[in-house]
Amino acid sequence: YESLDEEQKGELAALNEQRAPVAPKVPFAQSCTPPNVLAWPASEIEAKLHLSDAQREAFDALSRMDALARNTLNFDCQPDDNLSPPDRLATADTRLDAMLEAIKWVRPALDDFYATLNDAQKAQFDTIGAKRTS
Repeated sequence: YESLDEEQKGELAALNEQRAPVAPKVPFAQSCTPPNVLAWPASEIEAKLHLSDAQREAFDALSRMDALARNTLNFDCQPDDNLSPPDRLATADTRLDAMLEAIKWVRPALDDFYATLNDAQKAQFDTIGAKRTS
């Protein structure tokens, strides 16, 4: 990209504006924001699973890790529609690194919480997740 002259950079930018319908352009600010569907449905989980004190502690730890992950994702997401292609790639790289870190924080807490559930609670928990992702 740096080896291009200004005219070539302009042509590249114009091509980006003419993206194919199969690859619709999503405004960077929109693609940068984590969707609300990723929020833990804490009240639904607590209402359906009737958590014991030990389970509630594990669920609270999971909720804290989820909040930390969300804050990190939001912090590492600084939308700017005027970025050059190399800067957009660097931003995407930073965003992916933040997502991997978030997974590293949330996954152990989720595993710990899930391990405290009995079979009936696991079945209920699994239906909550299935409903939210379909």
